[in-house]
Amino acid sequence: RVCLDQCAPECPKIFDMFQILFSNGTVNKLKFAGDADHLTHFYNYVVAFYGNLGNYLSFGDRKFAPRITVEEFEAVLQAHAKLLSGGLRARALQLWEEVKGP
Repeated sequence: RVCLDQCAPECPKIFDMFQILFSNGTVNKLKFAGDADHLTHFYNYVVAFYGNLGNYLSFGDRKFAPRITVEEFEAVLQAHAKLLSGGLRARALQLWEEVKGP
């Protein structure tokens, strides 16, 4: 958690959100009706986030962002959240609201 805190203020919340979203194997259960490219870009961001332990590249001060719009990202996130129980779903969506930005 220290590394997440040192990377950027939003990183611990993004990390917690992803941990909740994928806690019950939603990746294997998801039937996403939207654009497959949106799903791919969502997962690419998640992998990059975990690989760098934050939303900055590990070898410099360059921040990276998903290659889809906030609305497209949220659509994939919502699809995952629907597979969670009520409390976990609410917490994941609360974290999303806190980190999605202006």
